Amino acid sequence: MLDPLARHDFMATVMTAMADDGVSVVLSSHVLAELERVADYLIVLSRGQVQVAGEVEDLLACHRLLTGPSVEADAADS
Repeated sequence: MLDPLARHDFMATVMTAMADDGVSVVLSSHVLAELERVADYLIVLSRGQVQVAGEVEDLLACHRLLTGPSVEADAADS
Protein backbone atom coordinates (compact mmCIF):
# COMPACT_ATOMS: atom_id res chain seq x y z
CA MET A 1 0.00 0.00 0.00
CA LEU A 2 1.28 3.44 -0.88
CA ASP A 3 1.27 6.32 1.55
CA PRO A 4 -1.06 9.18 0.54
CA LEU A 5 1.68 11.33 -1.02
CA ALA A 6 3.16 8.45 -3.02
CA ARG A 7 -0.35 7.37 -4.11
CA HIS A 8 -1.08 10.92 -5.31
CA ASP A 9 2.18 11.00 -7.32
CA PHE A 10 1.52 7.54 -8.75
CA MET A 11 -2.01 8.45 -9.81
CA ALA A 12 -0.76 11.66 -11.43
CA THR A 13 1.77 9.65 -13.44
CA VAL A 14 -0.89 7.13 -14.48
CA MET A 15 -3.34 9.86 -15.50
CA THR A 16 -0.66 11.64 -17.53
CA ALA A 17 0.21 8.41 -19.37
CA MET A 18 -3.46 7.77 -20.07
CA ALA A 19 -3.98 11.27 -21.46
CA ASP A 20 -0.72 11.53 -23.41
CA ASP A 21 -0.45 8.00 -24.76
CA GLY A 22 -4.09 6.87 -24.83
CA VAL A 23 -3.27 3.73 -22.86
CA SER A 24 -5.69 1.69 -20.78
CA VAL A 25 -4.80 0.95 -17.18
CA VAL A 26 -6.09 -1.73 -14.82
CA LEU A 27 -6.01 -0.69 -11.17
CA SER A 28 -6.77 -2.71 -8.07
CA SER A 29 -7.60 -0.74 -4.95
CA HIS A 30 -9.70 -0.69 -1.82
CA VAL A 31 -9.92 3.11 -2.12
CA LEU A 32 -13.13 3.32 -4.15
CA ALA A 33 -13.40 7.10 -3.89
CA GLU A 34 -10.06 7.41 -5.66
CA LEU A 35 -11.08 4.98 -8.40
CA GLU A 36 -14.34 6.87 -8.86
CA ARG A 37 -12.34 9.96 -9.84
CA VAL A 38 -10.09 8.23 -12.38
CA ALA A 39 -11.93 5.19 -13.73
CA ASP A 40 -14.41 4.93 -16.58
CA TYR A 41 -15.37 1.32 -15.81
CA LEU A 42 -15.47 -0.37 -12.43
CA ILE A 43 -15.63 -4.01 -11.38
CA VAL A 44 -16.26 -4.77 -7.71
CA LEU A 45 -15.12 -8.20 -6.56
CA SER A 46 -15.90 -10.04 -3.35
CA ARG A 47 -14.20 -13.36 -2.64
CA GLY A 48 -13.17 -13.59 -6.28
CA GLN A 49 -16.70 -13.12 -7.63
CA VAL A 50 -17.94 -10.11 -9.60
CA GLN A 51 -20.53 -8.32 -7.47
CA VAL A 52 -21.14 -5.36 -9.75
CA ALA A 53 -19.60 -4.09 -12.98
CA GLY A 54 -20.27 -1.19 -15.29
CA GLU A 55 -19.54 2.36 -16.27
CA VAL A 56 -18.78 4.36 -13.11
CA GLU A 57 -21.37 7.01 -13.98
CA ASP A 58 -24.09 4.34 -14.42
CA LEU A 59 -23.15 2.58 -11.19
CA LEU A 60 -23.26 5.81 -9.21
CA ALA A 61 -26.69 6.61 -10.65
CA CYS A 62 -28.06 3.18 -9.64
CA HIS A 63 -26.59 2.84 -6.14
CA ARG A 64 -26.64 4.86 -2.98
CA LEU A 65 -24.25 5.25 -0.10
CA LEU A 66 -25.60 4.63 3.35
CA THR A 67 -23.66 5.73 6.38
CA GLY A 68 -24.38 5.14 10.01
CA PRO A 69 -25.25 2.14 12.16
CA SER A 70 -26.41 -0.91 10.20
CA VAL A 71 -29.61 -1.01 12.24
CA GLU A 72 -30.66 2.26 10.61
CA ALA A 73 -29.73 0.98 7.15
CA ASP A 74 -31.78 -2.19 7.70
CA ALA A 75 -34.76 -0.06 8.76
CA ALA A 76 -34.44 2.08 5.60
CA ASP A 77 -34.79 -1.02 3.42
CA SER A 78 -38.02 -2.10 5.17
